Amino acid sequence: MEKHYTFKWKKIVTLFMILFSWVSTQAHDYCSPIARIYNASAEVNNLDHISSNPICSSTSVALSTPALTSPPSNFSTANDIFVDFILPLDAMPGSVMLTFIGSMTVVVTFDNTFENAGQHSTTLDGSNIINSPSVASSSSSFLPDGIYSVQIGYLDTTGNAFLSDINTNITYDSVTLPPVLISPLDNASTTPGSSLIDLQFTLPEQPFAGTVKVTFTDASNNDTVLLLSDATSFNANIDGLNFASTPEILAASSNSLADGIYDITLEYQDSLGNPAATDTATGFSFGDVVTLPPVLISPVDNASTTPPGSSLIDLQFTLPETPLAGTVKVTFTDASNNDTVLTFSDITSFNGTIDGLNFASTPEIIIASSNSLVDGIYDITLEYQDSLGNPIATDTATGFSFGDVVTLPPVLISPSDNASTTSSSSLIDLQFTIPETPLTGTVKVTFTDASNNDTVLTFSDITSFSGNIDGLNFASTPEIITASSNSLADGIYDITLEYQDSLGNPVATDTATGFSFGDVITLPPVLISPVDNSSTTPGSSLIDLQFTLPETSLAGTVKVTFTDASNNDTVLTFSDITSFSGNIDGLNFASTPEIITASSNSLADGIYDITLEYQDSLGNPIATDTATGFSFDTTTLSTNTFQYNNFAIFPNPTSSKIVISTKENIKNISLISSLGSQFHVKIEHTINEKYSVDMSNLSNGLYFMVIETESTYYTERIIKK
Repeated sequence: MEKHYTFKWKKIVTLFMILFSWVSTQAHDYCSPIARIYNASAEVNNLDHISSNPICSSTSVALSTPALTSPPSNFSTANDIFVDFILPLDAMPGSVMLTFIGSMTVVVTFDNTFENAGQHSTTLDGSNIINSPSVASSSSSFLPDGIYSVQIGYLDTTGNAFLSDINTNITYDSVTLPPVLISPLDNASTTPGSSLIDLQFTLPEQPFAGTVKVTFTDASNNDTVLLLSDATSFNANIDGLNFASTPEILAASSNSLADGIYDITLEYQDSLGNPAATDTATGFSFGDVVTLPPVLISPVDNASTTPPGSSLIDLQFTLPETPLAGTVKVTFTDASNNDTVLTFSDITSFNGTIDGLNFASTPEIIIASSNSLVDGIYDITLEYQDSLGNPIATDTATGFSFGDVVTLPPVLISPSDNASTTSSSSLIDLQFTIPETPLTGTVKVTFTDASNNDTVLTFSDITSFSGNIDGLNFASTPEIITASSNSLADGIYDITLEYQDSLGNPVATDTATGFSFGDVITLPPVLISPVDNSSTTPGSSLIDLQFTLPETSLAGTVKVTFTDASNNDTVLTFSDITSFSGNIDGLNFASTPEIITASSNSLADGIYDITLEYQDSLGNPIATDTATGFSFDTTTLSTNTFQYNNFAIFPNPTSSKIVISTKENIKNISLISSLGSQFHVKIEHTINEKYSVDMSNLSNGLYFMVIETESTYYTERIIKK
């Protein structure tokens, strides 16, 4: 009930204040010349001037009148509106209102923070009044662009209404109103042969200096920008070949236009600098810039000579413009993109029959790149340029059949895609059918390997085949009359069946891909030793190397590569052996006769991945085997126990724990990896003056153990494997 009552009360207060504002305004016309003078001079902070108004004649009324200092009269803004006013008395709740009077009246009610006597200031967001600071409500959520009179009013705590003088001619302008490009219209053009452009436009607002622009954009999105003077309208011809001849054009990115099609954009910003507004005309033609399209009436798409077997072609076309000499052409393009070009005399139409086997018999054909067509399928293109030499215009018919023009496709039944010969067999199951009688010597089966080398088998003039052919002896098949090679090497092949029909039409084909003949891969080698995470004997440079290759290797392809943690490779090339078992010296590879080349003659101490690779004798892709984490350490150790003064450290190498036997008191032990990373380890003090360090959680490799005692430091190299 209370909210409902307050809502009605605010409505009553609002109506009362608007009425009071109107009465007060009328009263100025009868009895307040002094007040009008003060108001006109914007001295609204002087409350004493109101006493000269008969309606406000008492001193108490004059002292109760609010003063609106902002926005002042004759003020313009494109942004927020600063409001500043003084209330001489406390106001009744919900009665402080700011009224904008214009084409639309907007009443803004302030909240209770503005109801105490004194000065109040806020900023109104004209686009979102209700969410402005200290606003309780508004009769409109936004203030429309326009010119307003503004007044502040309130009810004192006893219900008396008071209004300020009205501040006038307050402009709120937040957008640039759209300009109007009157001419050119869409798809307009210059008068033929003229460079004059009829340009007319109006701007609904005074423009911001230097923002009136007309832009011509061509088909390639290149712009020619004209900067015009700050006028609100223009109606004149401008010369597209000499923009400088128009005084109103202050600057131009280019002084002339090339013949072409343009979109024209008019833009400006209003005097308050609001965002630019534009108007556009599209498709404006400057000059005579295009050749109008010709019309190829016959042949139509997918037509053919009539009757079948005839060489006569029904040709009809019209040109809408007089052609440039020597530009009227009809081109026949076959499936291989070969062109037969006929150049006609400078005619604007043709309706007749031309002989596809004797173009010279047609008088209008003045030049022909070939005097006849072969049987086939053609696309036909008619083209010309107009007499001004504008770009070529064309019309096309596709799929025109001249004669008996295609060879019907053959069918390769076997092999199918990804088929292969039977294991250890060289016999190939070959089956195909040919739907037309073949032209002599055109039935061929081609095997294409991965290097695009072809083995071509030419068959007798048969229409089908079903049988085995020997891939190692093609001559054993009577139907194969010639072969570019009598056998195939092991490998992967694409197989193509082809032929031409008895009329010699273009070759037709069918294909199977991925056919495997014989041995096509290198079988994987076996690296027996070293195994993963193994190491040399401490202090030794000898590496136990054992491997076997399941196939004879291609010369020079047997390699063992040591790759360190930085991906640096040491590559050993072995002789063409199928196995190796022995020690190689990691500090002197040349001492092993089977190693014929080495990228480096020795290894540095470190952790390596070892890769064994080779190719089989057929050159199939490389096959590999790998061991990881191999430790090469040539540190001299007489046994697996290190003894230094009062220290014994064992075992070394280790896979888990290191034991340190000493009578000295150990304060701390650190481990530093070969890459410089430091690890602080837990020391377990065991019986009999022994210490234990657990390395089981550390990666395999070389570490430096630093032992700190009461008196000094000791360092020892440890291998974790």
